[in-house]
Amino acid sequence: MDQKHFILCDLGETSWQSDNGGRHRTMQLHELYARAGLDIETMAREADCSNIAKYIYGLQALIKNGMAFPGPVKLLRHHGAAHARCSAHLSKPSKPSTFSWEDTHCNNSALPFLMHRAGCKVVASPQNLEALFYWDLYSKKSTWRLRVEMTALKNADAIFCISSEEQWLLALFGMHADFLPYHPPLYVRQKMQHIRDLREPSQKTRILIMGSAENPPTRQGMVQLLEMLNAFPPGAAPPLDIVGFGTENLQQEVTGTGFKIHGGVDNETLQQLLLQAKAVICHQKRGIGALTRIPEMLWAGVPVIANSIAARSASIYDGVNIYNSPQELLDLLNRTLPIPPPPAAPTKAEARFIDALCPAHAG
Repeated sequence: MDQKHFILCDLGETSWQSDNGGRHRTMQLHELYARAGLDIETMAREADCSNIAKYIYGLQALIKNGMAFPGPVKLLRHHGAAHARCSAHLSKPSKPSTFSWEDTHCNNSALPFLMHRAGCKVVASPQNLEALFYWDLYSKKSTWRLRVEMTALKNADAIFCISSEEQWLLALFGMHADFLPYHPPLYVRQKMQHIRDLREPSQKTRILIMGSAENPPTRQGMVQLLEMLNAFPPGAAPPLDIVGFGTENLQQEVTGTGFKIHGGVDNETLQQLLLQAKAVICHQKRGIGALTRIPEMLWAGVPVIANSIAARSASIYDGVNIYNSPQELLDLLNRTLPIPPPPAAPTKAEARFIDALCPAHAG
């Protein structure tokens, strides 16, 4: 491989166990690598060494680099694993010129420092700010995780956030970050376009709630939404379908309502639900990153009804209808919603991302 065309990335499609939003974001980035004509190599997810060796490597890194790696002693093993993973690639005759870094969990916080020290340009594109996933203002664990993640991000030469809100937050920590919105990769666009083509223009009445209730923020949002819907007078809201892993455990929330829980379903069943859906509701009490399913639903021709937290960076799209109160939600549920156009690709942001990876290949 020509070194000018060779980049190392920490995530590949096989890094994901299921076909989810994280995998789709990774696929989006890999399409941009291919568009730039870059040769890529995906970093091994696990270090090829024992736990004892990981601690030794981590201790050596701590002695050599001092407080470049903040956080508790238990991160030593993860820092050592990062050292082993980096060394496995840096010892090869052809070394990468750029490291593309998505997984900013504290366990991976040493990666940008080590790759930068080895002479690689580091481009961070965090799937979300991981320290905020279980954020608790009064938890020491939350605060050190945030400190570790912010310190690690400061080792990047360029940062591209998946949500514009994260740009604002990183700016408060003294970091300039760009914004690369999620745009469904070709594989997803083709699936969603197929649904759009099959959707009939006839009036639809059913509303769909979808998401993994095994994800704590998603579950919290679903519960709050169902409480809101349950408070409406009988018959005020349209018929409702609820789909996603773990939604079977929400049965208590829908007892006596007529709302139908489907649980985890296969692609064919999900397609049928989307074909008959008037709209998809996205509701969150809190959230990080961006909801990848919003632009995907728009590509499928399904209107989205979302509270402002769930909508966040997607509020710019036609077809995203935002509510901030129960009455506004009820009004949207009973309104005729136009078929949304597919979201346009963020071509300018894509060009900036490619330029950050390899300036000679922008365009």
